[in-house]
Amino acid sequence: MHRRLIQTAGVFVLCVSVLVTRLAWLTGSERLAEAAARQTSYTLSAGESRGSITDRNGEPLVGEETVELAAVSPDSSGLPALLSLLSDTERRRVQSAAAEGKPVLARLQKGADTSALPDDILLLTTPVRYGETQLAAHLIGYTDSEGHGVAGLEKSYDDLLYHSGEETRVTFESDGVGHLLAVQPRVTVTAETAGLRLTIDKTIQRIAEEEGGAIAKGTIVVMEPQTGELLGCASFPSYAPDRLAESLSDPAAPLVNRAFSAYAVGSVFKTVTTAAACIAGEEGLFYTCTGSITVGDRVFHCHQTAGHGALDLTAALRESCNPYFIALGERVGSALLLRTASDLSFGKSLRLAPGLETAAGLLPQGEPTPAGLANLSFGQGELSATPIQLALMMSAVVNGGKTPAPVLVAGTTDGDGNLTPEERQPPVLALSQKQAEAIRLALVAAIAENENALARSERVTVGGKTGTAQTGQYDENGQELCNGWFVGFFPAESPRYVVSVLCEESESGNKDAAPVFRRIAERITATEN
Repeated sequence: MHRRLIQTAGVFVLCVSVLVTRLAWLTGSERLAEAAARQTSYTLSAGESRGSITDRNGEPLVGEETVELAAVSPDSSGLPALLSLLSDTERRRVQSAAAEGKPVLARLQKGADTSALPDDILLLTTPVRYGETQLAAHLIGYTDSEGHGVAGLEKSYDDLLYHSGEETRVTFESDGVGHLLAVQPRVTVTAETAGLRLTIDKTIQRIAEEEGGAIAKGTIVVMEPQTGELLGCASFPSYAPDRLAESLSDPAAPLVNRAFSAYAVGSVFKTVTTAAACIAGEEGLFYTCTGSITVGDRVFHCHQTAGHGALDLTAALRESCNPYFIALGERVGSALLLRTASDLSFGKSLRLAPGLETAAGLLPQGEPTPAGLANLSFGQGELSATPIQLALMMSAVVNGGKTPAPVLVAGTTDGDGNLTPEERQPPVLALSQKQAEAIRLALVAAIAENENALARSERVTVGGKTGTAQTGQYDENGQELCNGWFVGFFPAESPRYVVSVLCEESESGNKDAAPVFRRIAERITATEN
């Protein structure tokens, strides 16, 4: 019995020794110390950005502006001074956190003077996704409260952009019972810099948005005609991605991207009728305009009620004579006219990014009536197109006859800035080089020989076509609302840019859209000199 008691006591002592040894090891364990440190700290997110979106030259289109944050513990002596630098909403949030004994990150008001803040308040500068005057807002789109893209390119490439970008965290240390330690908080930054590179040129985009500021409703598209790359694409009115609620109730519908929407075209379509005439060998038509033309039992009037007299094709483009183009359309025939329009991008929805497409617009199907063909020949009737389609049409005229596919996204970039190009669609051969050149010369002459053409410039040579499209909609005074267009190119001799300008509810294309085109052409040309 005595021996058993001794054995039992020995086993007990041995177990206690093992437990004490294990406890000592655990107490000194580095892993446990790290776990304890994590359990006795407060980590706050100072900002989490998405992947980059840049222009064709790598210039940022998002994340350009910054905000200043203050990291503060609830017992900081500088808390009263900090509160005076905050908005009312931020002030209440910080006071609530301080009352609960929690640290907080406070967003300072713009231009706040922080010189009086003590050293125990940490100041950080972090980027914000969208600026107060965000460029290319309709293309870029916006995100939801959880940081996911819900519109535009933000939505199209959400998976890439959401899992890229930069995150900044601020960690406040505390003791084992949760009391904050009087030490400077720790800042950690993790970054994944993948993103998108667009074909947009930031300088051209800014010019388009500034010159379009006078357009109440409408759009401007600037395109490189050889490639179909969008260099600028602005819709008016615009909106602030971080203040969407203001736009939802606006009757002008600022969230609509008008560059991707279809509108009545008007006389700009006479460029298509001219193209079909060149293909048919009818470009030499001479016609005497008497002020009207009869098709079946319908009479179509010219805007020049007394008539234009004898016209060739160049003069008809210059004067935008409807009877001439009705006669030309009759000679060409509906089948060729519709096929030419299709080859020049009409009636087709155009893909610019995953899930991001333009409207297809309207192009008559089947054999139109004689009156329907007459309407189509000068751009009226069952016809509509997007500003991008009209830019593609004009691109084919000035690049030798090839209608390019529109391009908005150059490709995706990795963390080192290496570009993986997006796949591009081949162009459609719509015209021969000779036919395209004849149309280009006619459109140059139509502006140069018209002393009333407000697209004319003393600084750069241009060509193009106006349009004033009836919409069938009327204002409260019974006046029909028209779309004013100008679609043109410059420099005229060797075009490098095509510009499509739409002014909704305007008086005329020449009065409202053409001057906008001229100013854009002059400003872009000035940047190259």
